[in-house]
Amino acid sequence: MRKNVFLTVSILSIFFFIFTLYQMYRPKVGPIGNGEISTLTWIVIFFPLVQGIIFLILYISLAMEERKSNEL
Repeated sequence: MRKNVFLTVSILSIFFFIFTLYQMYRPKVGPIGNGEISTLTWIVIFFPLVQGIIFLILYISLAMEERKSNEL
């Protein structure tokens, strides 16, 4: 159960990262325009990617641990 939660959070975090990149580079109309992207924005954007990778590694390690315990 715990490993399935890690997989779900990992997939959702990576999806959120991709969606945020899409929203950031989508053409905007009006007073907002395509202004500069600040450094803080990049930190907020890449946090879900790093989080998704960490949860994916946790999922893989738990799956391997469970597989080893089933072999014994």
